[in-house]
Amino acid sequence: MYANLPTFPTAAFVFAGMPLLLALAWQLWRRPRPLVWAGLALWPALSDFSTSGIFACGYMLLFFVAASIRQRRPCWRLLAGLGVLCAGFLVYEHRLFGVMLFSQEETLRSTMEGTTLGPAALLRTIGRTFWLGENCGGTLQARVIMPVCGVYWLVSNLCYLKTGRYRKLWHDAFNLLWYTALGNAVLAGISKTELFQQFIRTFVPPLDGFNFTRIAWFNGLFLYLAFFVVLARLLRRGWVLPAYGLTAAAFAVILFADGETYNDIHNNLVRLPARLQGEPVEELTWEEFYSEDLFTQVKESIGYKGEWSIAYGMHPGVLEQNGIATLDGYLSYYPLDYKEQFRALIAPQLEADDYHRTYFDDWGGRAYVFSSDVTYSAQRTVLVDEAVLNIDPAVFRQMGGVYVFSRVAVSNAADLGLESCGVFTGEGSPYTLYVYRAA
Repeated sequence: MYANLPTFPTAAFVFAGMPLLLALAWQLWRRPRPLVWAGLALWPALSDFSTSGIFACGYMLLFFVAASIRQRRPCWRLLAGLGVLCAGFLVYEHRLFGVMLFSQEETLRSTMEGTTLGPAALLRTIGRTFWLGENCGGTLQARVIMPVCGVYWLVSNLCYLKTGRYRKLWHDAFNLLWYTALGNAVLAGISKTELFQQFIRTFVPPLDGFNFTRIAWFNGLFLYLAFFVVLARLLRRGWVLPAYGLTAAAFAVILFADGETYNDIHNNLVRLPARLQGEPVEELTWEEFYSEDLFTQVKESIGYKGEWSIAYGMHPGVLEQNGIATLDGYLSYYPLDYKEQFRALIAPQLEADDYHRTYFDDWGGRAYVFSSDVTYSAQRTVLVDEAVLNIDPAVFRQMGGVYVFSRVAVSNAADLGLESCGVFTGEGSPYTLYVYRAA
């Protein structure tokens, strides 16, 4: 069930690797074997430090503390396991740590404006994160998982109180998972308060601007494990029908519930009849999104040799996947100098576009060539045939820009000093590509 949850595409391996890390930590505590140590060393290859690694190391440290308290002596192998895990991240992401810890170069994170919450908004955020999940890590938990687990938590703990089994309030496996998920939601909320952000800026400056709300990504694992504990206890009591019924209901939510951005299983099921009948649908398949055959044709036609380019009306990642170097892109950590240079490139658009000016100035992770008329969303229909490209041509050339790949005709191409290289289409591709070259 957990394996079928929708995930943020670039973090798919992160989500998939979470159960493995939990199993490795458990095996290290119970019966360490050589493969466990090897697994801990290699696990960072399935993850990355900024989205999950820092939290994985934190969990391992908490596990060491809890196990040592329980055993009344230090559990050194868990601490050693933490060392192996950290060493793996240092090896796999040495460039990131080099920039974070040793580089004096200022990055865009110094300009990021974090959201600050008051007491009422903080409580709402904690509740929403706990019940619904984090925005980029939606786990479709609100319809079945949370109601079932919430009722079970209430009933089971009332029974523990009534029978005097007070230790169960904290030592019960279900409660540990439930409280850990709640703790993650609390930290995700607190991380948006001014006090927390000031603490990080003062005492841990390398993490200034770090997105601590991603700790809630782990809640999918913890809450579905808690749901599994409930099902297992129902089966142990012989309540087979309720257990299988709840399992089927949870699967049905994944398959048929709408509203989750990354639920490709649901999206594909809904659009399957139209595709079987050969009817185009608005959402693109991955094959259509990247259109590799079309871009191969374009690159051969224009004689592309690695020149810097920009995307207009599409994600720069489409170009990057097809081996085209881009000045624009989706990056959450890059030099401030480049942010300022890229801002100068798109300044004509930002001057007339309050929304994208605030979006770029206060964050900057999406360094795109924005437009008020053309969306970069992955959709089949383009609402206009041509549009003005609001960039500074002098800055474009200064940055080494040569090509513009656009989904619409650039009406001011001549004013920008751009020459048309042709209009390209391909079988099976939704794109009509207008390619321009700086004269």
